[in-house]
Amino acid sequence: MASHGNASALTPGTLENRIWEKSWATLETRQAGPLQTTGLHQENGSAGYDFAPDSLLAAKGGTTWTARDFVQEVATRAEKKIGGTGAVPGTEKHAYAAELIDRYQSRFGPVGGGLATEQSYLGGAHLGRSINLPGSVRLDVVEGAVTSPSAVFDFKFTINPNPVLSPTRINDIRINAGLSLNVPIQVVHP
Repeated sequence: MASHGNASALTPGTLENRIWEKSWATLETRQAGPLQTTGLHQENGSAGYDFAPDSLLAAKGGTTWTARDFVQEVATRAEKKIGGTGAVPGTEKHAYAAELIDRYQSRFGPVGGGLATEQSYLGGAHLGRSINLPGSVRLDVVEGAVTSPSAVFDFKFTINPNPVLSPTRINDIRINAGLSLNVPIQVVHP
């Protein structure tokens, strides 16, 4: 029987991991340019998730990634790529994470129910992307339709991250984004 290289290197999941790393490397080294927008909300039955058939997230280790796991991976990569502490690196990490999420979805299709970044809200109304008005809130990542998100993810790129948001901040987000109590607001630490 002829040998075709190191058989132990071809264990289940290895190929998926190699493809996964290669896809991220391509996204992370791409020259900055205008971001493409896509239709972000698609539904499929009771699961509420719709992965593009060729999405690498759908094939990771034979299981489906959740939006939460994807956002966590993005936060970790943003922290490693930018590094540092303080307001400027924090802003750069948020921008890098948003760009990575947008680029990934434009290339491979929506993650989870579709992720939208840097969405602003005021008085229960969606204002659009990165709109700063007095009293408005800007949410790092929302899953689902931007007009009625099914989940909210808040990046915390800090040295000593607080594992939860304050009740005041959660209430502010719920009121301004018009979220019901059953919509999870999740803190994401790298």
